[in-house]
Amino acid sequence: MRILKIRFKNLNSLTGEWEIDFTAAAYRASGLFAITGPTGAGKSTLLDALCLALYGRTPRLARVNKGGNEIMSRRTGECFSEVTFETQAGSFRCTWSQNRARKKPDGELQIHRHEIADAKTGALLETKIKDVASKIEEVTGMDFERFTRSMLLAQGGFAAFLQAAPEERASILEQITGTDIYSTISMQVHARNQAEKKQWELLEAEMAGIRVMTAEQTQELEQDLAVRNAREVEQTQQLQTLARQMAWLEGLEKLGTELEQLRQRQQDLDDRRKAFEPDRLRAERATCALEAAADAAQLDSLRQEQAADRQQWEAAQTALAACADSCTDAALRWKEKDTAREAEAGRLQALLPVLREARRLDVEILERRGPLNTQEQSFAALQAERDTLAREREQAQVRHAQASDRQNALQAALQASATDETLVVRLAGMQAHLDQARTLMRQWRDGGRARTEATAALAACEAGQTACMAQRDALREQVESAKAQLEAAREASREAFGGLAAAQWHALRNRLDAHRVRAEKTVELTERLADEMRRFAERRAVIHAGTLERAAVHADLIAAEAARTSLSQEVVRLGEKRELLRRIADLTEERNRLLDGVPCPLCGALHHPYASGNVPVPDPVEAELAEARMGLQEAVEALERLRVRDGTLTGELERAEKESTACRDAYALLETRLATERDALAAERAEVVVVAARMLSAEAGSAVSEREEDPSIRRNREDVAPVLPQDDGTRSDATDPIVHDARAAACRVYAAACANLLDGMDARLHLGDGLELTVLSLRDGMDRMREQLASAEGDVQTAIRKTDAARLLVERLQRDVQVLGAAAREAAGTLRDEVSTYGELPGGMEAPAGLVEHAPEGDGCAHAQAGLAQHAPAGDESAHAMDHAVEAAERLLAWLDATLTALDARRLTWQHRQTEKQELVRELALFSQQMELQALRQAQVEESCESLRQASDILRQQLHAAEQARALLLEGRAADEAEQDATRRLEQAQAAAAMAQTALQKLQAEHGTRNAQVADRVRAMEERAIRINAASAAFASRLETLGFPDETAWRGALLPEEERRALSASLQALGQEAHALQERARTVTALRDAEQARHLTDAPMELLVQQHTEATSARDALQQEIGAIRQRLEENERMKALVAGHLAALAAQQAVCARWARLHELIGSADGKKYRNFAQGLTFEMMVRHANRQLERLSDRYLLVRDAEQPLELLVIDNYQAGEMRSTKNLSGGESFLVSLSLALGLSHMASRKVRVDSLFLDEGFGTLDEETLSTALDTLAGLERDGKLIGVISHVTALKERITTQIQVTPQANGRSTLSGHGVRRLA
Repeated sequence: MRILKIRFKNLNSLTGEWEIDFTAAAYRASGLFAITGPTGAGKSTLLDALCLALYGRTPRLARVNKGGNEIMSRRTGECFSEVTFETQAGSFRCTWSQNRARKKPDGELQIHRHEIADAKTGALLETKIKDVASKIEEVTGMDFERFTRSMLLAQGGFAAFLQAAPEERASILEQITGTDIYSTISMQVHARNQAEKKQWELLEAEMAGIRVMTAEQTQELEQDLAVRNAREVEQTQQLQTLARQMAWLEGLEKLGTELEQLRQRQQDLDDRRKAFEPDRLRAERATCALEAAADAAQLDSLRQEQAADRQQWEAAQTALAACADSCTDAALRWKEKDTAREAEAGRLQALLPVLREARRLDVEILERRGPLNTQEQSFAALQAERDTLAREREQAQVRHAQASDRQNALQAALQASATDETLVVRLAGMQAHLDQARTLMRQWRDGGRARTEATAALAACEAGQTACMAQRDALREQVESAKAQLEAAREASREAFGGLAAAQWHALRNRLDAHRVRAEKTVELTERLADEMRRFAERRAVIHAGTLERAAVHADLIAAEAARTSLSQEVVRLGEKRELLRRIADLTEERNRLLDGVPCPLCGALHHPYASGNVPVPDPVEAELAEARMGLQEAVEALERLRVRDGTLTGELERAEKESTACRDAYALLETRLATERDALAAERAEVVVVAARMLSAEAGSAVSEREEDPSIRRNREDVAPVLPQDDGTRSDATDPIVHDARAAACRVYAAACANLLDGMDARLHLGDGLELTVLSLRDGMDRMREQLASAEGDVQTAIRKTDAARLLVERLQRDVQVLGAAAREAAGTLRDEVSTYGELPGGMEAPAGLVEHAPEGDGCAHAQAGLAQHAPAGDESAHAMDHAVEAAERLLAWLDATLTALDARRLTWQHRQTEKQELVRELALFSQQMELQALRQAQVEESCESLRQASDILRQQLHAAEQARALLLEGRAADEAEQDATRRLEQAQAAAAMAQTALQKLQAEHGTRNAQVADRVRAMEERAIRINAASAAFASRLETLGFPDETAWRGALLPEEERRALSASLQALGQEAHALQERARTVTALRDAEQARHLTDAPMELLVQQHTEATSARDALQQEIGAIRQRLEENERMKALVAGHLAALAAQQAVCARWARLHELIGSADGKKYRNFAQGLTFEMMVRHANRQLERLSDRYLLVRDAEQPLELLVIDNYQAGEMRSTKNLSGGESFLVSLSLALGLSHMASRKVRVDSLFLDEGFGTLDEETLSTALDTLAGLERDGKLIGVISHVTALKERITTQIQVTPQANGRSTLSGHGVRRLA
């Protein structure tokens, strides 16, 4: 841990906000620095600020909170302390602060605040007071006690670590050096040793349960397996032959059924054709009517266009008449607008001369009004200035008179308080004397309290010594009583276990429990064997059904493949025929040139049958080809569906076969394991009988060995032992699940009997274990009582030492109180004499009479001496006298504090009056000068006002005449405005006339256009009427040709497009269906004839199915036997490998157990103390060596060593006394300082993964060293700072200040205040 920066405000005498930066260049160059200053200046306050920021307390103040804050500077309302430090965990900033209400000096103290944050990011880590303390201990590895014993050695705290108890030293060493990890290692070694032992026992138990067959048994099983494999091949071939015959018979039956279905479908098709005949005739007439559809559509179009033209002609006629009326109205409007335009132009010409005269007058008025306004403004400004000057002159006269009166009054007051002038120089010294007296007073009061507390502590130590002796005697009696109880408990435990050891009973119980587990496992295996048999039977039934279905699918595949081949050939034939007809149709033009009797240019024939138009049409062929293709597609799809189904059935059969094989193999494995378990149960039953005998022997209360066993007990153990179910060895019902269920029930009864016997053993073990626990508990209790007795012996010795130390402390405090009381009275008397020289004080304040002169002699010290000898009575009397003396001194100090405050007010009053007098002299001179300047300026202003008044009157008369002449023109309006109105009216009249003319021209053009449109529409209507007549005649001729009498009959024959297409599709579908039925009948007939020719068997289907079922059952039984044999062989091989693996594992585990047992013997323990104590002893030895290196540099007299009986206790060897070894508690003050400094430096060298001590602060202590030893100590510290450590030393020793160049000076000021200066010091406020 390294301190980087300290920042604080208003702590003790250091008022204001200060900052000390230990990362400054001076501290990086030299890590050794000194904090110097006079006694009482506030040097230790810097260390208080460090502790306050980290732990919220200081070495001198155990508690700083809302109840009391004695570290906040007087007459301030807030204080805080902040320290920035770094550890191996990072950089942190810790802040403690407290303020009074509204931050006023007289406000009530508020709750203090404490927080820790990341120094780099500023993120708050904790803000709750308790959590902050835990967080600081976590990141630094030290609480307040460890911090003040390893990093900060305050006044009187150097010997804290030296005089600490061994337990406290262990805690400090464990945190600083990280030896707490050895406790964890010790406990983990203990746990690992126990785990390895359990693993060894588990491997032994598993090894005992493994069974392996002999070589003869293995060879016999392999021969039996070869014979059964040959029989399985023969039965499989027989099953395949029966499956083919059954599939052939099923195929013939399906083909006959399909032929009968085809005949029924053909009859149904003929009936549907007859019913469709009327619809066929309607479709043919609708097709004939479609030939005249184009002519009818043309005629309808012409009629619609004629009707639209007539409507447009009528609308044009109406629009033409409206347009003519609009033209007449527009001509009248244009004439009116033109007349108004001429009138406005005449009015504008008459207005132009009047406008010119008005503009001239406007210019003249503006020229005269400008100078007049300027002169009026100037006159008003001069009048205002004149009035202002008059008022200021009057005010200056009044202030001058008032200042003169105040000057006279101040002069009189200063003369009356001339003696207060000396307070400016003497008051600061008087305040310093008061602070010194108050400090001595506080130390005197604290010394008296400490003396009282020490006296009470002495009495408490003596009482504690008596109590410790009584407790030691009581423990001795308890130890003797515990010995007798332990022997009685051991005897009862031996009787409960019947003469056997508890470990032997537990071993018997474990073997019985393993036997019960084996019996339960046998039950489970038997039940699983029955389940596997049921599952195997279900799989065989699935395989039989799948085989029959796959044979039928194979027959369908053959038929579908033949149908697909036939349809493919038909499609090829029809395709060739269609191509031939298409080529014939393409030679139409050439055929038209052929003449009968003229040879054909291609073939030379004289007869041309196709030349007369008898060319065959390809449409029927197209229909046949489409029908054949559709049939082929259906055949392909049917074939694909059959193939998919065949593949599905094949996969299902394969899965069923695998599942059947798996069931058979599982059955064989379970059967083998079951046989093994039953053999093991039979072998272990003898041990069960022994366990029963042990139970009877223990209950009878006698320990009988197997050789001396009573015959009646032997018979009883046979009766009490469970009966193992026997296997008759037959396999006739091995495949029957019911048999296995019966065996499982018998094994379950046997397991229950074992469990009952086990419960009896558990009850016996519970009784014995309870007694054993009682023995252990009594033994542990006796060990604890012995430890407590040893501890009580140590407590007695400790109490004696504490009593002696308390008596010495009371004597030392008595002397300190006498010295402090005399010094406090002397300081208060001196200050009172000095204050009395200023005569009567304001408010009638008078000094308390006789408070110092009549104080009790020695401040009650003589009474305290008597009280020390006579304990409580005299001690109470001396404390009462001390309280009276302290109370009288405090009243005097309070009076002196109030007196100094009053004198300070008088000083401030005198200084204020002197300053005010000087200000008044300067003010009077300034008032006189201002009054003279104001009189001169007032005369100049009066003269300027008169001149401006005369010039303004002349300009005002000229302006009035011009304004009257202008008012007579244009009715007072502006010339530009009148001209703009006339011009605007003329422009509006012109625009209106132009718009009216334009509208008239547009209407005239529109009238001409509409007239032409009407004429065009009439001509179009006449031409379209001629076209309609011609189209009507052509349509009537076409209808007559098609056989329709008129247009109405033709429209009645038409059918909707959807209906006509539906009829055509139905007709085509009927033809395709008839063709498909004929082709399928021919194909099925051919397939049936082919299958009948194969003639695979004459046996009926029922006989074949029966033979197939019997053959399948025989083969399945054979496969089960084969699987069982294979499983037993495989299980035997696995058991061999398992035995080899367990032997290797046992050898390896034995080595591991030996290694961990040895390690446990050395360092392992359940509580971790064995290794931790050893490691702490080594750590303490190392720290003592580091401390001795430093101690050798400081003095050659002493050498630190560890106490052989108490490893964490220290002794010192005195080389000047012939190497005498004595306790460190007998060292003098200087010697204790040297040893403590050596230990502190030794601790700073000890670093761990948790704590690193990189900063060390030493407060005082060097004053007890002689000059030579001091020089050696400083050389030692200088050597440490070269290792990168920051070392701060607080002292007022002159030699120390001369040797250390990097310093922080604390300088006292007036009023008990101090300031800081030096390297890295900065005042912030």
